[in-house]
Amino acid sequence: MRSYQTRLAELEAILGLQDSLGRRLETLAAEVIAYSVSNFEWTIEIDHGSSDGVEEDMAVIASGGLAGHVVRTGPSSSVVRLIIDPDSAVAGRLEGSGEPGLLVGDGDADLRMELVDADTDVMPDENVVTAGFRIPGVGPSLYPPNILIGTVSRVLSDEGALEKSITVRPAVDFSSLHVVLVVLSSGTG
Repeated sequence: MRSYQTRLAELEAILGLQDSLGRRLETLAAEVIAYSVSNFEWTIEIDHGSSDGVEEDMAVIASGGLAGHVVRTGPSSSVVRLIIDPDSAVAGRLEGSGEPGLLVGDGDADLRMELVDADTDVMPDENVVTAGFRIPGVGPSLYPPNILIGTVSRVLSDEGALEKSITVRPAVDFSSLHVVLVVLSSGTG
């Protein structure tokens, strides 16, 4: 069982995040009530659902950064697909150059960042954030812009390749995810 001090620190961190996002995003704090981690699916269940205004495709943020998005809702709970799920794809961008790419989950391994132009300069430990826009052929963006996804962990150069091979270490520690924020609105409309 987690200590009260650990729980208090988590709640303070999520409240700080909620305050920092407050002007641009309407959010709802939720507690993680179940984990479903397997070779086929990486999800969590949270304690808020459709009766609380939670809908499918809403973004979910943890104190460290982007956690995932809602894939199923019930009246009092929802299932969230984590960004480390192999079926997850997030439009992101390198913070330094602004170069966009697509981050794909790989379970316990770091995320793979695809579709990054081979000529792009990528710095070690460079932050990768949500792009907030649609990548052609992928679908609409589910995530608000400029939410931290993680940091570049490895760049593999292959002469003649059309795109860079990049791995990104997620900012969120998914093994200790207890409290999250569901993004209810973009704050722009």
